[in-house]
Amino acid sequence: MSVVRFRESPEGRRADQNFGENVKVPRVFLVTVDDPATPMVEIANAPGIRWCDPHPEFPVYCVGINPENDGDPLHYKVTFRYDLLKPQERAVLPWDRQDKFSYDGALTSGPAFVHFNDGNSTPKLIVNSAGDPLDGLMRDEAEWVVQIEGNRRYFMKDAAKAYLNAVNSDTWSGCPAGTVKCMRLGGKQEIEQVDGQEINFWSIAVTLAYREVGWATRTWDVGFNQIVSGKRQSIKDAADQPVSQPVALSNGVKKTEGQPPDMLTFKVYKSPPFNGVFPVLPDP
Repeated sequence: MSVVRFRESPEGRRADQNFGENVKVPRVFLVTVDDPATPMVEIANAPGIRWCDPHPEFPVYCVGINPENDGDPLHYKVTFRYDLLKPQERAVLPWDRQDKFSYDGALTSGPAFVHFNDGNSTPKLIVNSAGDPLDGLMRDEAEWVVQIEGNRRYFMKDAAKAYLNAVNSDTWSGCPAGTVKCMRLGGKQEIEQVDGQEINFWSIAVTLAYREVGWATRTWDVGFNQIVSGKRQSIKDAADQPVSQPVALSNGVKKTEGQPPDMLTFKVYKSPPFNGVFPVLPDP
């Protein structure tokens, strides 16, 4: 039970294309076998054309293989269909295909602590005319979102636990540390047939969000206590009574009266390295 010979047939040889559409160029092979029970997979594979193989003349790729018998049990016709495939789709095994990237930009609201009223690029703290900080102000923040879709042999379960809601500790794809946050990391089991065999794999989806200002939490360094000789002590007013309003601090010590408070920055998200876990964004 085997293939005796095969040859390409001029039957159906054509190249059809309409403007704005992909060219249609089927190839037909005639295959002769020595036994009607020769496996169909062997018949289909006889011409040596595999999934995703390029056409010899046109920039299209094999996407369909159709062996059929016209009534003679020893002669088969195998038709190969070709179509356009994006670069990330040109691998036979699912996990060898390139990842797909999509980008989106949005605005989100966040607290306003600084301003650029002087026209310079160096931000200044938002305070009133007496130098007191102003609370409750909001501003729009640019948030750039990238979606990454791809296939993996196994689901990144450990990475999902470690990276979801985490911020990059390293420079990733040109984005400084602390500016990219993992918003989503999920996967779904899939199955495909390749050369008659079932291939199990995982389709994964990742959402990363970039903010130029970063993902740290900021607040004013103010309070009712200060550190004196290594101990916390309440801050007293001119009447030697505990102050009724929070006072500006610097390194845990009351600042000179009239000076604006400093800004405190807190890393509230875990920060593992992103390189080696998430694919680097492709160049334009």
